[in-house]
Amino acid sequence: MMKLDDLRRIYTEDDLSYYPGDRELRYRLFSPFLANLAGKKVVYHERFVAIVELSAVEVTTERFSAVATILLHVEQRGRPLILPRRPWRFGGHWEHMMLGGHHFHVPYAAWSIWPEPEIVSAVEEHARNGRFTEALKLSVFDDF
Repeated sequence: MMKLDDLRRIYTEDDLSYYPGDRELRYRLFSPFLANLAGKKVVYHERFVAIVELSAVEVTTERFSAVATILLHVEQRGRPLILPRRPWRFGGHWEHMMLGGHHFHVPYAAWSIWPEPEIVSAVEEHARNGRFTEALKLSVFDDF
């Protein structure tokens, strides 16, 4: 199975991260990573960072969307936040979705997700053990 690193080796920064991008190309490249996420965990970042479970995942030729439910909050020192208590829907159109590091994000909507299971597992393990700085380094502060 292809990894996000593979996309960065094969395609240009413009292909993956130029804003807005080529809708058809991004659908073709990004949808395989996002289409099978129902019932799975991802790292989610907006105003907060959390491990969330996704449901009601929709992938069309126009857009991606899903419903997120928080499973585990990743604390950020100095940022006390009120977390959503109920599931919420997020998404975006392919031409606005960008690949950065090991995550997808939509700048105008201000959300990012890390879908790769290895990263999700590592972030979750760090957060469960109170190692929030390490969890954030693998996600929000990934520097690819």
